[in-house]
Formats: sequence, structure tokens, C-alpha cells
Amino acid sequence: MRAAALIAFVCGVCLLQWQATLPSAISIAFLACTAVITLAVSGWFRGHPAARASGLLAIICIGFAYAAAHATWRMSDELAPDDEGRDVAITGVVASLPVKLERGVRFEFDVQPVTGQQKVPSRLLLGWYSGDTVVQPAERWSFTVRLKRPHGTMNPGGFDFEAWMLERNLRASG
Repeated sequence: MRAAALIAFVCGVCLLQWQATLPSAISIAFLACTAVITLAVSGWFRGHPAARASGLLAIICIGFAYAAAHATWRMSDELAPDDEGRDVAITGVVASLPVKLERGVRFEFDVQPVTGQQKVPSRLLLGWYSGDTVVQPAERWSFTVRLKRPHGTMNPGGFDFEAWMLERNLRASG
């Protein structure tokens, strides 16, 4: 039964991947609550064959709701389209080894939240193109940055910059 439940959960997670858009938060909550109630009711009727089928269906729904909630949480930390291209003052910590480029350095930066300021993603990919300033990991810096959302090309077989940024939880660059 455990293997069947695990397979059902994975099927629910995979089912989300076929959706064109993420479901709303209300839909996710309703699906999760309905699945938990169905799972509890199917537990009372253990011997009945329909109870096992409804239990597995409930686990599929729980897997779907879990994946949808996780995806919604990950996608919520993004730069608003209206804030793209505006100057923003940020403070935070250098989170990766700087990569030396021809004209500067590029590094990941963990932003510390500031109350009363526009919403900035918690992790950024920044490039610094001036002087010989040395940026070291774990150093605290304050910058004024101009951010943009990740945009990738749609060429089949080509590098997908947007997916690469999402994999690394980088929701803006500047």
C-alpha cells in the first residue's frame, strides 16, 4: 500500500506539470481539504474496494495540491512588472563566488528585506561593471540597482536563461 500511495503522490505532482497555468490559492486549499476528508472517510471503510480507490485518488489530489502550493510559493517571489527598470536601494550579502567577466564581475546577492520599501526578490543575480572593486562571498553591501525580470529565448535546444534563473531561485537580475 505504501508503494501505491507513493506512486499516487508522484502522479499528482506530475499532473500539475501538464497544466498551462497554476491554480488559484482557493482552488489549492479546496482540493487539499477535500482530499484530506476523502482520505479520512476511506480509512473508516478499509475493507471496501472503493475505499482503496478513493484513498489513492485522494493521495493524487494531495500530491497535486502540494506541488501547486510549492510552485505558487516559488513564483510569488518575483519582481513586479511595474518595478522593472527602476532604481532600487538594497542591502544584503554576497551569496556566491564572484565570476570575473571581461568588464566586471557577476555574483548572486541575498537581499535583506526592508519595511516600507517596494518588494524586491530575496535573491538576485547582479553584475558590477566599474573599477577594480573586489567583491567577496559573505560580505555585506548596499547598492542602488536597476533590476529586470528574467527573460529567456524560446529557441528549441538553446540555453533557457529563464529556467536557469528559476532553478537557482534567482528572480531578477541587474
